[in-house]
Amino acid sequence: AVLPRLDRRGKRLDSLPGSRSFDNMIVYVDVPGGRSLLDPTAMVATAPYGSSLRGSNCLPLEENGCGLLEIPVSPCGDTLRVTVVGETGPSMDTLSCELRLEARGAAEELWRSMMIQVDPGARSEALRLLLGCLPGSDLGLTGDPLDLGTPVEVRGRAAYALACLPVDGATAVRVPGLCEIDQAGTRLAAILLSAGPAGGGLVIDTPLLETLDLEIAFPGGSVDGVPGPASAGGYSFSASSGGRTLEIQEQALLGPARAGAAEAGILLETLW
Repeated sequence: AVLPRLDRRGKRLDSLPGSRSFDNMIVYVDVPGGRSLLDPTAMVATAPYGSSLRGSNCLPLEENGCGLLEIPVSPCGDTLRVTVVGETGPSMDTLSCELRLEARGAAEELWRSMMIQVDPGARSEALRLLLGCLPGSDLGLTGDPLDLGTPVEVRGRAAYALACLPVDGATAVRVPGLCEIDQAGTRLAAILLSAGPAGGGLVIDTPLLETLDLEIAFPGGSVDGVPGPASAGGYSFSASSGGRTLEIQEQALLGPARAGAAEAGILLETLW
């Protein structure tokens, strides 16, 4: 079932709207597990649905009339998961891996919006830059960003530079994390953290949970001295090793509100 509704993309509607109060039409479409919010009028500039409308109100176009309803703040989970499985080269200064990016909710909307505006022939290079990969990486987009019936994911081969430092007869290796791999999320976090607690900057309406799963094999040596877990300000890190393999998981919760000065300081200290 398709349920049309009137709304306004600018500011919130008054409790008693008139015919000039609306400048947009959206639809709710019944999908397995609930309803999906679609915004066909945004088809050209962005993906045809929007987290920006969450929390606003709308007027359902029903035969017998209806009052204003509020669009749910969190109709679906906003998540971004990046999975990296690979191994180091002989000199341990490069990571060659299989990469997969899965986005849902507002994160999916962001990636669809970015890819819609990139020529299909240039998407591989755009994905490389967005994911911080070295030249020569081969990443592709599965699905059509304009087709909501097909999932959009990023998959392919990627390479990352590893920072190596001799320490006490061994080699310390710094592997890429969320800051290096998710360039879009890193910039979004920077905007959030740079905004003072009193106002200005960007506020995310709903939480966006970003997760990075890394599994790295070190054929040239064993893995020792794995750092312990850490967590602060919506960020968490954990690592484990098994012989020549290192497994790392990072999570960062961006939003739903701007961090205060003290929280931002703790988060930045933990990240860096």
